[in-house]
Amino acid sequence: MSSDFYTKPITASKNRRLLERLKELAKRTSNQYALYYYLYTTGKATLYQLFRVYNEIAGRRVRLATLRKQLKILEERYKVIRKVEEYYIPLIPPEELLPAINIKRAKAGKKGALKRILHLHRKPEQLQVPKNLAYYISRVYEEAQELLKRGDRTVALDLLVHTYLPLRENEVLWIWRGNEFIYWDNKTRTFRCLYSEELSKLLEKLGYTEGVMTWHILGHERAAKIIKRLFGKGCLDWPWSRSIAYGLMLLGILKGGNNYRIEVLYRENHLYFILRNYYTGYLINEYTIKWNHEKLPPPLTKEKPHYKGLALGVPHTNPKNDENYFSRW
Repeated sequence: MSSDFYTKPITASKNRRLLERLKELAKRTSNQYALYYYLYTTGKATLYQLFRVYNEIAGRRVRLATLRKQLKILEERYKVIRKVEEYYIPLIPPEELLPAINIKRAKAGKKGALKRILHLHRKPEQLQVPKNLAYYISRVYEEAQELLKRGDRTVALDLLVHTYLPLRENEVLWIWRGNEFIYWDNKTRTFRCLYSEELSKLLEKLGYTEGVMTWHILGHERAAKIIKRLFGKGCLDWPWSRSIAYGLMLLGILKGGNNYRIEVLYRENHLYFILRNYYTGYLINEYTIKWNHEKLPPPLTKEKPHYKGLALGVPHTNPKNDENYFSRW
């Protein structure tokens, strides 16, 4: 049986009112309590019936393993459900379970995970985390960790820069310098510079070092498959992936950086990145990296191996698109 059977929305009118009630309960308490409330209301349910409902409660497509974990807690820790053949059976009324669930801890859990991943100094309760944002930040981080364990550093970096930074599918991070990230914006044909102390600490924690970062494009094909799997939005996979960065902007984690004068060129199997003061033109630094690969990082091509322009300290935003990007969370 296809996975669509288990994850497609439940739209029957007789279920719609119940689902609205469950979503409201989840907001006020936790997804776990809403799931148990559903089970008690129906009397019994199979794993896959619960999976469909849990997707609706969470407001996104979740992993089956996540549901299994919740059911295991309800069965072994709280001892409020029992499995009989393929059915899960509730044992007590929901109001008796509610006092046992630490609602404050459940609400702070995802925020705490976000704090650990991004090294935030604010307390979890001080973070107004938009819906689903903490989930996707954690999922990307987990995927990157698994890739690093296998030695796939290039793929992991490409995944991170296309989610934690607002890079489109055909864009590239050129330089990581201190807490600044300078990347090529292909749509407006210019460089952009963003600032994030938290992202710098995260990359350091994962074992990356500052400097030229263009090599991440060598892992792009595999990273693109992971993004497609993570988001499952078809043609909207890439807008969703970069929306994580817009969510980080909402939290103040990702900010505008400085303006610079930029010069990049390819010569004798080397890439050069020359960074100058925006106002005076004084040289700040010159970066270089050996490049023996056929494809050059944009804006460079073999026909046009030299570019001179600016790096603007603001992300590219379009008033028509802004609302869509931010409203995803």
